[in-house]
Amino acid sequence: MRTNLGYQAGTVGYRRVCLALFAAGVATFALLYSTQAVLPELAGAFRITPARPSGHCRWRRSASASRC
Repeated sequence: MRTNLGYQAGTVGYRRVCLALFAAGVATFALLYSTQAVLPELAGAFRITPARPSGHCRWRRSASASRC
């Protein structure tokens, strides 16, 4: 009975697994940072400045919060 589970370094299967993990990392990075180019456009559409905190309207329950 074989107890060694996994891939041996240098085998074709090992290289395929390494390539798949690398490709998954690149794809994740690309998906996370692909929206960076449209952030200024979204901020303008929603009239949000970089200085404004994200939870401003939810956490602040005063008369000035009604302007959100």
